[in-house]
Amino acid sequence: MNANELKKHLLRSLLTISSGAFFVMYIYMLLFKHAAFSAQEMSGLFLLIVTTNFTQIVMYAKKRLSKKAIIIRYTIIAILAITINLIMLSGLGFMRWDEPATVAYLIVGVFAIGFVLHHELSQIIKISYLETSAFTDALTGAYNRRYFMETADSALENCVKDNRAFALIMFDLDHFKAVNDTYGHAVGDEVLKIAIGRTRSVLKSNTLVARIGGEEFVILIADLVDDDVVKLAWRIQQNIASSAFYVEQLDIPVTASFGVALKPQKGATLKEIMENADKALYQAKSTGRNTVVQYDYASGDEIDG
Repeated sequence: MNANELKKHLLRSLLTISSGAFFVMYIYMLLFKHAAFSAQEMSGLFLLIVTTNFTQIVMYAKKRLSKKAIIIRYTIIAILAITINLIMLSGLGFMRWDEPATVAYLIVGVFAIGFVLHHELSQIIKISYLETSAFTDALTGAYNRRYFMETADSALENCVKDNRAFALIMFDLDHFKAVNDTYGHAVGDEVLKIAIGRTRSVLKSNTLVARIGGEEFVILIADLVDDDVVKLAWRIQQNIASSAFYVEQLDIPVTASFGVALKPQKGATLKEIMENADKALYQAKSTGRNTVVQYDYASGDEIDG
């Protein structure tokens, strides 16, 4: 369900509660007159209907809405539901707006809705955390290898189908082991965070960046021609090497080596493109590091970027 469909669903939910008020009131009257339902039982029945509506909304909201948006929608529906219920009960003569019982009912209703809201939001936060943890690297916030393989494979399939460009930029930090050995793993962790931060600052916000090894990362680039992909890799390389990383009052010079592999015209699997990017990366490290090398499909060799 996309965002527009979700908005329509939420609007339908609100309209259903509003426009159904007279119908529910009619059912209330029938139940009261012919089925000997008490006012409390009828009130409970209405709130059950509303709660069911809440559950439907939450099922979609958990995937599509921010916590703030969910709170707003819950609040609107809760106020509307309680108000309609009070109007129906007062219309039947069971409650008067100037009676303490009506105020007490309203307070209890608000607290009940608040409890449900708190519970649902707690579940949403918990589920969101678990889902995020399942496909992201806890240290850098980049995606993990598993998520990358699944997403990139699907992206490659779409690019092949639509005859669109597809490329991978693979890079790792030069002499990272020396950083860990010299300054400790805590500093090394901070260096990784800064490196991914400088990388993201060059990319679009929705670009897929994944950590696939200790200090090795891969970037998925779609819809860019060959030269633009290589230029982008150079921009990231220059941004990482532009100034020393400041960690725990230390200035640590950091550079990175890059391998670029494009989707060939004849087609290739994700595994093959990753292997080619890795070959180009190995060549970049073998020729002095802190550079960009592109895999050349014509010769099967690597060429300097």
